[in-house]
Amino acid sequence: MALLLATARRANRPESEPALPPVRSLHYYLPVLDEVIAEPPPTAYRKYLISRLNQEQQTNDALKDVRNDGQDQDTR
Repeated sequence: MALLLATARRANRPESEPALPPVRSLHYYLPVLDEVIAEPPPTAYRKYLISRLNQEQQTNDALKDVRNDGQDQDTR
């Protein structure tokens, strides 16, 4: 759950905020692990996060497809 929560928080950061550096260590997740251990989120929230991340992934995939289609047309 902690990995899911941290991933969702990173994915849903406002675009106006500076980009975060890549996660280079599991140490990044320690505060979220502590948070989840102290107060586990409800099951419904976990399902919501999974749904949001799936939507985000679908949007990213669609954007990649559009960009790739544009590059294919440029090379013709």
